[in-house]
Amino acid sequence: MGLRNDVVVMFGKHLGATVAETPSSYIRWCLEQDWFETKYPDLIDPFEEELKWRDDFDGHFEDRRDMRY
Repeated sequence: MGLRNDVVVMFGKHLGATVAETPSSYIRWCLEQDWFETKYPDLIDPFEEELKWRDDFDGHFEDRRDMRY
């Protein structure tokens, strides 16, 4: 599925999911938040690496529950 199956998200809506299982929109949203870098510094690199991998391999996906019509 994704690059980072070795890191688990331990907070929020995707609690317990690996970074590879986390939707691109949620990863981007986290990286844009002021609190994220301070509270979860260990996730910065895995999130950025996952987004780069998805960019390179056209592997972005979204959680349909997040879609707003």
